[in-house]
Amino acid sequence: IKNNVNIISHYTYCGNKSRIKSFPWFPDFQHINFPENFSYKNKFLRNLNVKLSEKNSNGIILSSKAVKKDIYKISKTAYRKSFVIHHANRVLEKKNLYNLSVLKKKYKIKKKYFLLPNHYWIHKNHFVVLKALKYLSKTNFEILSTGFQHDHRDRNHMKRIKNFIKENNLNNNYKILDLVPFKDLCSLMRYSIAVINPSFSEGWGNSADQARLLGRPCILSKIPAHQEFKYKHAYYFNPKNYKELANLLKNLENKKILIKKTNNEIEGKNYADRYLKIILNTSNR
Repeated sequence: IKNNVNIISHYTYCGNKSRIKSFPWFPDFQHINFPENFSYKNKFLRNLNVKLSEKNSNGIILSSKAVKKDIYKISKTAYRKSFVIHHANRVLEKKNLYNLSVLKKKYKIKKKYFLLPNHYWIHKNHFVVLKALKYLSKTNFEILSTGFQHDHRDRNHMKRIKNFIKENNLNNNYKILDLVPFKDLCSLMRYSIAVINPSFSEGWGNSADQARLLGRPCILSKIPAHQEFKYKHAYYFNPKNYKELANLLKNLENKKILIKKTNNEIEGKNYADRYLKIILNTSNR
């Protein structure tokens, strides 16, 4: 109020009597589809947050139609109060990226590669990629994996991943790079054969969207949020079927796909226009 703020979004609710209008954002409702990954307390608090948001905010922002279907299972009122807007991603321009020789030296890259930029959380489904590599046996490519290596829901998850890699001699074909700077991530995407997201659950496919902006194909799990992603260079597979993924890796391995990059600024402006229109129209009700 002191700083003449009229609307707050993507944060939390301000209360139904607040002079400042609020629009909380929910990235997904993973606990609805995979309740086994959450404690009873966590599921209760997640649902409670939705119901408090429905009563104490002016609208609820969601990232995909798939997420909107899930909120209906929690609260029909919240469903009616919510709206979908696919958020815009950003990447660095080509002139600001590292060249391939720099990446090869920094990350000891010896072969052409697919990029798997997913945190090591249970639902991100890294095992299907490892099983696909095992099934292929010999490959002329490697998979580079980036992301945070801890999931508070299962503290042994990363240990099982590393054991599987060791037991199946996948060290030469699968490299864990940990978290990398954003410039490195964009550069690794730019020179990859394709970007992989095998996840069981997503609110919106950010890594796929970034791959599109950088002019790279992507291999995606066939889940509702990914299927909303309209991109002719997206290839889908059943997230439980490692053989299907293995065939996609093999088929794309030697394909040279040249894609025209999308203009970051135009994408950002289009998103801003859509976002403002929705927020202001809702605020004026």
